[in-house]
Amino acid sequence: MRYLRITTLQLYPQTINFERLKTTYRITNLLGNIITSGTITNNSVNISALKNGIYLIELTDEEEIFSQKFIKQ
Repeated sequence: MRYLRITTLQLYPQTINFERLKTTYRITNLLGNIITSGTITNNSVNISALKNGIYLIELTDEEEIFSQKFIKQ
């Protein structure tokens, strides 16, 4: 398994922007429960429906994985 080399990952209050093609995402809480998942469209993930808290986002393409903790306020 290789890890994604991130060129741009921007976290905003309402979206997560990611510039990479054919990437899926999974957002989990700190207990490992999957909150939401899907395919990245328009280089962003809408997180406005998430409750305030600490989450992990995992971005995966065909070969690589990237994980990042973020706080939704």
